Amino acid sequence: TYTVTYTFSNGVCTEFTQTILTILSPPVVSYSNSFSSVCNNATPFLLSGGFPLGGTYAGVGIVAGTFNPSLAGRGIHTITYTYTSAQGCVNAATQIVTVNPLVNVNAGSDLSICLGSAAIISASNALLYAWSPSSNLSAVSGSEVIATPITNTTYYVTGTDAAGCTSTDEIMITVYPLPVATIQYAAPVFC
Repeated sequence: TYTVTYTFSNGVCTEFTQTILTILSPPVVSYSNSFSSVCNNATPFLLSGGFPLGGTYAGVGIVAGTFNPSLAGRGIHTITYTYTSAQGCVNAATQIVTVNPLVNVNAGSDLSICLGSAAIISASNALLYAWSPSSNLSAVSGSEVIATPITNTTYYVTGTDAAGCTSTDEIMITVYPLPVATIQYAAPVFC
């Protein structure tokens, strides 16, 4: 609390006035989020962790307190939590969030095989791979699997990178029936 005195003199008369000025401390504000990184294709989520309750969140990709990673775009973003006290004092706290790009898994080009044959299908650009459907596959994980479908089949591979981000690609294997071979011959003639 401070007392401020204003004195005015016109050379003959002197007048003064005083007022008491109270300077309030800003509110103590904290913000701790439960995430430090998210994938670009993550579902938008409601932000929380700001204290005292009743403040607002702001930053790229934030609409009405909800963070949308795809709207924010990949990169490093600052989320600001701002709180205004009942006395009108304002303070803020920030956290950093990284939006990771999507992994670009690639299952390769579509293939054709004859019934009873096998095809090696390979995926790339990820750390982990999960294949489906599992029928007629040598394995359901790994970058390279052997497929022996008996009908036309589309296989899907979901790739996961080191940040836990995923994407899916597909490969179609067309299965052709074996040709029917026939031999036509006349009665054998021997000499």
